[in-house]
Amino acid sequence: MTTMPNRANAAAQQTAAIWVIGVVCVQFACQLALLFETLAPFRVLFRSAAFSMSLLAIVAVSGRINRHPARNVAVAILAIVGFGFLHPQTPNALAAIAQLALYTAIIGPIFWVPRLAVNRQTLVRLFTVFWSFHVLSSIFGVLQIYYPGQFQPNISDNFATTGELSKGLQITLANGESVWRPMGLTDSPGGAGMAGLYAFVFGMGFLAIGERWTMRVAGMGGMVVGLFCIYLSQIRSIFLLTLIIAISFAAILAALRRYSAVSRLGVAVPVIGVAVFLWASAVGGEGMVKRLETLIEADPGEVYYSNRGIFLEDTFTKFLPDNPLGCGLGRWGMMANYFGTSNDPTAPRIWVEIQWTAWVADGGLLLLIAYPLAILLAMLTVGRIAIRSRDAWLSGWAILILAYDTAAVALTFNYPLFIGQFGLEFWLLNGAIYAAMRTTGSK
Repeated sequence: MTTMPNRANAAAQQTAAIWVIGVVCVQFACQLALLFETLAPFRVLFRSAAFSMSLLAIVAVSGRINRHPARNVAVAILAIVGFGFLHPQTPNALAAIAQLALYTAIIGPIFWVPRLAVNRQTLVRLFTVFWSFHVLSSIFGVLQIYYPGQFQPNISDNFATTGELSKGLQITLANGESVWRPMGLTDSPGGAGMAGLYAFVFGMGFLAIGERWTMRVAGMGGMVVGLFCIYLSQIRSIFLLTLIIAISFAAILAALRRYSAVSRLGVAVPVIGVAVFLWASAVGGEGMVKRLETLIEADPGEVYYSNRGIFLEDTFTKFLPDNPLGCGLGRWGMMANYFGTSNDPTAPRIWVEIQWTAWVADGGLLLLIAYPLAILLAMLTVGRIAIRSRDAWLSGWAILILAYDTAAVALTFNYPLFIGQFGLEFWLLNGAIYAAMRTTGSK
């Protein structure tokens, strides 16, 4: 006869699976909805729904409160952003509310995921659903290259332009044909590159940590199609992120003496890397090869400075000194597009290229300190799980998430990732690893 505590535990674990997997599935469903031209007028609705589930979870998820070490700093972050309501350059209350809601939704998993009884099975499902969607998106990216126009989704109005800007979103294949950069299951040219990143990274996880040979083989398959999309998207930052994660993952595994996992990666990653490069260069032609060669032709610092470094320099030497308390809310990005005003001479739109500029814009020096501190606490937390967990499987995935976190930090110097879906996924994955550690007791 099943005891009441066992029934309660089973119910709590089922609830955890529903919430964690449900939020991810709603995100993917909203992303798929944007691919259809008939649903394009409802873009704001679908974009909002993807984040609204996290807001709902903060209120609706109950359970034993397990405070993530970054929780108090997350509260401070929201308080700092909230003060933006009082900033004289905030264009209107609606823009301010929307920006604060977006920040809350993105960092929200740090509040609600640790309340859930996330067990090993739920974590496996989360990683499998996450990886499977991005593998499918990568497969569509491959098809879009081989069959231009036949698997083409609706392109976002933000990219459906003509002239030189449109040409910059296209690539020329080895056969001379010009096509959009592979989009995968997104409405953005080059979007398959980010899907490829996830397909490759979580494929490494299944290869190195998976306990069944079928998952290891499937992981390598995901790595192949993912890396092909990374090469053909010709977005150098994504290629570098993939490289950072792979090196970090292998290095941490080696430091913790996980030699069997390191040996699998040591054989598979170089072989897949070279083989897929030859495949991609045969399809993508000289343009793809030259794009990657720019990473090594000049000094890496010079390459970064000419592309993004100048924005980092301006942030700390000009933007921050001029705006130590921020610039008000809703003056850049999606919230400015949807709710801001562009004709106010006292609060003009701000152009943001990197995350550090975004933090200054939304909260000044305080936010510039608080948000990186929260990220650091998340990394230290998952690092402790990687080192101290008695569960080798959980420890292995914690190592991968730590490598992923390292790449996320690098990406802040190139893109404002913590104000979109990537940021939400960052906090969800870190929260899920922490919750699984608390649930299983494998400290």
